[in-house]
Amino acid sequence: MKVLILTRGNTGLEEVGAIVLKDGQLIPEPKIRTLVELLDQPSYVYELGTELRITATNEPERFLRALANNAHGSLWAGEVEE
Repeated sequence: MKVLILTRGNTGLEEVGAIVLKDGQLIPEPKIRTLVELLDQPSYVYELGTELRITATNEPERFLRALANNAHGSLWAGEVEE
């Protein structure tokens, strides 16, 4: 399972890399600072009116799904690819 990470360049969207779920861990590919920092930030989901904070280390699959289809500063996370 993976999510592509994109940024806007001079000619449109450009791929920065991907966040990949391997053996229960989220791995940045390539291992560059931008992607590592993205994994260090918590993500928030809302369930039944309650805000839940999730991290890449505690709930990797849920974190990846929350990351998808959202903007993160100058980055955009695409859809989850199974």
